[in-house]
Amino acid sequence: MVLADTAAESMDPHLVGHKFARQAQLRLAGYDVPEFVCVSAGAFDTWCPRPGCRS
Repeated sequence: MVLADTAAESMDPHLVGHKFARQAQLRLAGYDVPEFVCVSAGAFDTWCPRPGCRS
């Protein structure tokens, strides 16, 4: 799953990680945070299913 920082799920740290969730919360609060996207761990593992493909 790839999420934009404007998606409702983007603020769930269990899904996207704490850093991404905090950045999404800051943007929602009106802070000037550049646009960003998140590739979930599940999507990354699907694309790269074995440890050797990460290097």
